[in-house]
Amino acid sequence: MNYDNLCMSCFREAGDEICKYCGYVEPEKRRSSLLPARTLLNSRYLVGEVTGVDKSVVEYKAWDTVNNCMVEIQEYYPRGIASRDSGSLDVTVTSQDDRDSYKKNIRTIRTNAVKMQSFSGSPYIVNIFDCFESYNTVYIVKEYIEGMLLSDFIESYGGKVDTETAVSIAVPVLEGLSQLHKAGLVHRAISPKSIIITTDNEIKISNFRFLKDASPYKDENMTVHFSIGFAPPEQYKTRSKQGAFSDIYSVGAVLYKMLTGDRPDDALERMSADNLVSPKSLNPDIPDSVSISVMKALNMTPELRFKTAADFKNCLLEKKEVVDVDSELINMKTKKFNNTTIALLALVVAVAGIIIYFLLD
Repeated sequence: MNYDNLCMSCFREAGDEICKYCGYVEPEKRRSSLLPARTLLNSRYLVGEVTGVDKSVVEYKAWDTVNNCMVEIQEYYPRGIASRDSGSLDVTVTSQDDRDSYKKNIRTIRTNAVKMQSFSGSPYIVNIFDCFESYNTVYIVKEYIEGMLLSDFIESYGGKVDTETAVSIAVPVLEGLSQLHKAGLVHRAISPKSIIITTDNEIKISNFRFLKDASPYKDENMTVHFSIGFAPPEQYKTRSKQGAFSDIYSVGAVLYKMLTGDRPDDALERMSADNLVSPKSLNPDIPDSVSISVMKALNMTPELRFKTAADFKNCLLEKKEVVDVDSELINMKTKKFNNTTIALLALVVAVAGIIIYFLLD
């Protein structure tokens, strides 16, 4: 089939150099690192406009020639170690050490994509339709979404939003995370840049590159990943316990940013001196229940955060009373002291019993 006259942005018959439908003007030439327009991937997906480039991926609009619909394709292309020679579409990695990690990352991306395909149909999670390898790299096919990143939305509002809007965004994020957590997965990359607001005012979670099986009960080797201000302290370590509580911290940080206009102090800074002030201290209009909920989610001790995303959501909606973290910490210390006291008493009784036994023998 001839695709020469198709607009590479809306995939309709453009007619002229400027698309008569969407006004898209196709560049004369792309950089050699990018796939050329009209490349047909996997004998099915027609590559169109470049929609995003970052340090490890390139995103393209594409047309699914089987289902006749627009999709988004994410290509793994880590800048700094990967390249394309002029005239070739194959991605090459020259260093042997880089090749090993590159291949490992491709396997991880494919594994995560397969896991996320099981959530297709969720209203809170960007749907992933397909994943395949080609040109010595890996491609993920996702639903195409008209909308904007939460980071851009916050900026368009002047840097922060009102409480009602912030909570209305956080609740569907927590709903989506609850689905992931029930499946034993932790997202590990929640930030304003991994949350999409659609043109239909739906909220969806994206960016599953750092998805992992949760390990809340044991230390496990994890790839270090953090977004400054939004990642919990445990994500700064290669061996750490990570679980639902890790994502809960990140949602708390996103709420803090939305409500106050400032991102929370970075977890590394808070490890040495925790001077994080409550949202209400910065904005007196924020309800106590919301401010306390955010600070509970942002606690440096995982055990003192919300146990589940659903608990966090219910407290934000005032369907459940929020327990103040300071009170909970006192209770934990009291419980620990009582348990220690009981153990010592049991030891004293045991020793006394042994002494009496030998004295009477």
